[in-house]
Amino acid sequence: MALFGKKKAEKESCPPKKGGGPTEPQPVLKQERSTQDTFQHVFFLQLLFRKMPMSPSVEALQAAAEAKFGPVDIITGQDGQGLCSFAVKKYICHFKDASLPAQVNFYSLLERSAKKELSPLQRTQFWDVPDGAALYDSCPYILAISDFMSAGLPVRDRCNLLMDWLEATLTLLPDCAAVFTPSSGKLVTAESVRTSLAQGPDRFIAHCVNARFFNIDGTEDDHVVDTTGLFSIDLPDLQYHFHTLDPNFVVNHAYNLASYLLANPEAIHSGDTVDGIDPATGAMCRDIQWRCQYEDALIQPVRPVLDVCPGPFAAGQRG
Repeated sequence: MALFGKKKAEKESCPPKKGGGPTEPQPVLKQERSTQDTFQHVFFLQLLFRKMPMSPSVEALQAAAEAKFGPVDIITGQDGQGLCSFAVKKYICHFKDASLPAQVNFYSLLERSAKKELSPLQRTQFWDVPDGAALYDSCPYILAISDFMSAGLPVRDRCNLLMDWLEATLTLLPDCAAVFTPSSGKLVTAESVRTSLAQGPDRFIAHCVNARFFNIDGTEDDHVVDTTGLFSIDLPDLQYHFHTLDPNFVVNHAYNLASYLLANPEAIHSGDTVDGIDPATGAMCRDIQWRCQYEDALIQPVRPVLDVCPGPFAAGQRG
């Protein structure tokens, strides 16, 4: 199957957010089934800069962390010396032989080689910022943050930990231009994070989960909308293979369903149905039910997805 990225109108996510997309027709892209997605035991976020940034001091990082989390302990860290790590007493991970606080890490200036070249597919899927590929290319300098020893937390707690740490570090880095999530390909401006209305773990959906849109080459009006980023935290990504429906409505449905899955990780099983959308307005409608099924993703990376079948608007062959 060949895939073709296409400009779509401004989409609403959960919460609503403005974005843009490529304004020129995109090249035909091929499936790459060797690309495998993985659960992120350590979840990284890259903070992108146009000019070389100054790393905050350990004391400033600790103060910013404590403003979000309450008391933290310094595990390791010296000013300008690579890694700073803090134990967050608010979040305790329970292991077989011990219970330990989750950690948050800050990585000082990374080499440019750490900023990987985007794949052709990734460059077509920056819908949350105008000219996203150009923004990414304009930022050669990287600081990074991550969690550590937090993969065992309840997923909502882990998302809150990550997003609180992101917000804390951004208060110290006014020149940060963008935030990139390598595991999902999501790019957002730092300003959109600072001014976001998203709350709690839904901040992870808003800032780290990417909704992608593809035309299916060789068809008249078949499309795929899917997400990347949920599988990274041990939730299923979402997939819609459809025709005729406004893609913006489908993307909005995907973000809302992602938020529901984050709140209810095991609520949907193969064969269950979820509220669909009114094709005229895009509003969620209980009178319209869409069947769900777990299957392998149509589009790389290879990963299990929850496929949502939009009834009469379904494309492809369905069992």
